[in-house]
Amino acid sequence: MTIAAAPPGLQPEDYDLIEAALAQTARGRTFLDAYARRTKEAERARILCEIERLLMRYAAPPAPVAAETAHVAAQLLDLSWSLRGRSASSDPLCQTIEALARALESVPWAQARPDQDEAAPAEGAALDDPRRAALSWLDDLPLADRLAIFA
Repeated sequence: MTIAAAPPGLQPEDYDLIEAALAQTARGRTFLDAYARRTKEAERARILCEIERLLMRYAAPPAPVAAETAHVAAQLLDLSWSLRGRSASSDPLCQTIEALARALESVPWAQARPDQDEAAPAEGAALDDPRRAALSWLDDLPLADRLAIFA
């Protein structure tokens, strides 16, 4: 469905008046509902195509893209929640956006975080923890001596 450009001189108030006139009859309300549904379906299809195109293009993204994937997925979820509840017909669109955000989170390269060190301390652990400092001498022992401690 193509939408022609608005004639010159139409203001937002004019659209409100046209909508109010159409909403006065059952046939007009049916038209408005069908138009809204078709527009949302076309928009959903366009968004899905664009997301698929982006996923195909960035199937093996560079490290900075992989690091930002969780942020993008969170933004998609925020978008979904901001759209939710505006009208009953927006719920399927929101569900689609949420499903795509979860799919984006589950892409293998999205889970790899190159900026996170595997040996990094757990979140909230203090680097100057006295217990850690007290045990640091173990790091200097040869491997055989370290293994002997646990034998």
